[in-house]
Amino acid sequence: MIESEKHPKSEIDKVTTPQGITIAGLNEMEHQGFSSAMIKAIVTSVNKIKQILGN
Repeated sequence: MIESEKHPKSEIDKVTTPQGITIAGLNEMEHQGFSSAMIKAIVTSVNKIKQILGN
């Protein structure tokens, strides 16, 4: 997006329904902590990899 200089809204519009069905679901997931849970899962996985590798 940085290279193309496109606004995030225009990219979101490409993958969501015009009537707002998809974005409504995405918004609800966000309100329920989806992004936070995903970030925590990734950090936990990276930490486990570091533990296994001894780093």
